[in-house]
Amino acid sequence: MALRTRSQKMAEEIYRQVRLVEDGQKDDYGNACMKLAPLVLSDGLMQTVAFYEVKAKKKAGFMAFLRDLQECVQPGGDAGGSLHEWLLHCENGVAYMSMTRRVLDAAVWYKRFAESLLDADSAASNE
Repeated sequence: MALRTRSQKMAEEIYRQVRLVEDGQKDDYGNACMKLAPLVLSDGLMQTVAFYEVKAKKKAGFMAFLRDLQECVQPGGDAGGSLHEWLLHCENGVAYMSMTRRVLDAAVWYKRFAESLLDADSAASNE
């Protein structure tokens, strides 16, 4: 059995998630994928997650994306709470920075697969 890196495992999980996005959610889901890294880098992880939660109230694609992101970066759900709740109750900066790094690593794969599987356009995400 070959050993797989964390990045390979993450890529496989994200590929599976993006492939299963429903037709009616593809545009919003792709938009969320394309904007994730720039938003985290400019506004921070907590603000980005809060922004996506507001969008998720109106758009099912954002809700699906948040669910998938949480599943990817919090295997097992870390005590069953949402990613937003985890960030609110994060006890130290090291854990917060580690989660930010995991989300940014995932963002690379979400963007790649959104471009290839959902035909998401990076120019459209800048609107």
